[in-house]
Amino acid sequence: MDIIDQEVAEKLKQLTDYLTELDLVKNYRAIEYKINQNRQIQQWTEDLERAQKDAVLYQRIDKKAAAQLANQQADALNDKINQHPLVIAYRQELKNVDDLLHYLTHRIEDEVNQSLEDNNFK
Repeated sequence: MDIIDQEVAEKLKQLTDYLTELDLVKNYRAIEYKINQNRQIQQWTEDLERAQKDAVLYQRIDKKAAAQLANQQADALNDKINQHPLVIAYRQELKNVDDLLHYLTHRIEDEVNQSLEDNNFK
């Protein structure tokens, strides 16, 4: 069984290496890097997390007005983040990569099932 596991691991490594060289994946990684380097987006993200934590805290200590204000701040920050061009591009590239992975997963599943069916009828 170890030989099979080793063969599968080698093929998986080949597939992974191939996928990381695709322009689709390179584009995704480039935009992800830009987002991680963007100070404004990082600051908004930190502020959003802080506002969300504050809202939860205020809710727990029954400060409804403060909780509502913190939630409004969180919503406004979330809107800013979601409307940023890099975030929009990132989500599109993420969807493209996700679609590719779903396609590959289904193709592998179909191929394995077909192979199993073919072997069962021989």
